[in-house]
Amino acid sequence: MGCLPDSPLRCSSGSGKSNREKGVVVRGLVVSNVMPHLRRTGGEVCTHSFLDAITALGHDLDLVAYSRLGDTSVLPRNFHSATARHVESDLAGFQAYAWLARAYISGNSYGATKYRSGPMLRTVRQLVTRNHYDFSIIDHTQLGWLLEAMVLPQPIILIAHNVESALYADLATETGRSGTIKRAVLAREAKLLLQLEQKLLRECRQVWVLTPSDQNALATIAPQARGHIRQFDVPGPSPPSGVAPSEPDIDVGILGNWLWDANRSGLEWFMREIVPLLPTSYRVHIAGKGAETVPNPYQNVAYDGFVENAIAFLRRSKVIVVPTVAGAGVQIKTIEGISSGVPMVSTAIGLRGISEMPEFVTVGETAADMAKAIRKQVSSTEPRSFAAGAHWDRSRRTKFTSAIAASLLELGVSGTSGS
Repeated sequence: MGCLPDSPLRCSSGSGKSNREKGVVVRGLVVSNVMPHLRRTGGEVCTHSFLDAITALGHDLDLVAYSRLGDTSVLPRNFHSATARHVESDLAGFQAYAWLARAYISGNSYGATKYRSGPMLRTVRQLVTRNHYDFSIIDHTQLGWLLEAMVLPQPIILIAHNVESALYADLATETGRSGTIKRAVLAREAKLLLQLEQKLLRECRQVWVLTPSDQNALATIAPQARGHIRQFDVPGPSPPSGVAPSEPDIDVGILGNWLWDANRSGLEWFMREIVPLLPTSYRVHIAGKGAETVPNPYQNVAYDGFVENAIAFLRRSKVIVVPTVAGAGVQIKTIEGISSGVPMVSTAIGLRGISEMPEFVTVGETAADMAKAIRKQVSSTEPRSFAAGAHWDRSRRTKFTSAIAASLLELGVSGTSGS
């Protein structure tokens, strides 16, 4: 069965006996950048997908991460907060400049400096002293600074959500002449993150990535590690059961976290290039934090802000649009959109890491292609059915859990005894 909502890190699979039931305890330690239990961002959903798959196999996990400043939610069992802080730099105010200054003084990347702290290291050390762990996971490249402390139990797995060095190099290239300082900062970040990725690829026994392109890119960075890089088709959140299909009251729905530069550039492109090609009668709703930073001169386009129920929002739409033009790794919001069963129009880069797509997904190479596909879906009289999306989600989830089991077995941690 799946993980219980109040205890996501202790559950067993639905078939046969789990390791715990057999009297065998396999326990892992996960270190991440932010508590993922609320699944508010694609990164948090992705992290939780890995946690759920591992615990569904009958293993135990402890997780250490930062809590979001102001978050008063109750942490699940086995979730340990290093401290509370702002995670997104856009919300950190002066603290972001302090992190940047420390990064330049120490010679480290901004990302690694941002997540480096005494409370994080102390929390990890306390858990390692108290418990026996059969393996550990570094979730996000920027947590790679923990290798220096030599505190994480072996073998170590890295979950690389993106090829960070390539991502920042691309952002530096795309920054115009007016952003000379920003371009220099991004180029420095790319260089230092490349060094950190090389260290992680040397020292981690396995590296788990989300797309074949990321797998190939990391293998190019460190050819000797090619055999240790595993690619997984990560699922999104399961579509809620019992949600009755409703008639859409939105023509075009878009969902994302627009605080991140790579995501925001896609929204800017949509507003600049695609909206003018659509009828002004279309009801276009854009959900997610940070959309308000993009100018909106259109009366038929509404910014909805953060939405609690992403699937409910998407199912209000006649068509979901994924206007991604930059970025790396897989987009969880795209996976979530496909799982919703609502017709989708996406750029090719928006579907990166998704090899099997249902028929209701259309790829547009240009703004004109996207607008044409959007108009076709909005005017369609075909009855909506969410069954295809749910079937796609179940298949992807089953394959994902099986692949995790195989990788852990290769490491020799599945079925070993703890204390």
